[in-house]
Amino acid sequence: MTEPLGALVALTVLQVDVESMGNWLAFVASIMISVAVLELFPEAWRNAVADDTKSAFWIGTVMGIVVMVGSDAVLDQSLEE
Repeated sequence: MTEPLGALVALTVLQVDVESMGNWLAFVASIMISVAVLELFPEAWRNAVADDTKSAFWIGTVMGIVVMVGSDAVLDQSLEE
């Protein structure tokens, strides 16, 4: 919920124009990816090693990738129609 609220604040308070909103959202997405790769992923791996649940870690990782790629494909297809 923080990203849509941040976009709303940017549109209203900061007077960001709609044409540049895609660039701003890409910037925010890159920050989120950095946090996930540098903070969340290593922490999840440390917990998986400590709890001896490496297979659950990899299953969750692959499932997350499949969901993201699948949702991207569905969105691309809906935009083409």
